[in-house]
Amino acid sequence: GNVIENDTRKPKIRKTNRSRIKRSPKLWKKISERINSEQIISSINKNCPNK
Repeated sequence: GNVIENDTRKPKIRKTNRSRIKRSPKLWKKISERINSEQIISSINKNCPNK
């Protein structure tokens, strides 16, 4: 698949990792949890610029 440059919803996942992620739901769950926590952290940082 082609990478859409202005798709900011998802962090970039390297093409080489995609097929491995599809085969490994556990890994995908871990990655999606990490993505969610990163989004939460970044939104907290926006709300607290003093940090």
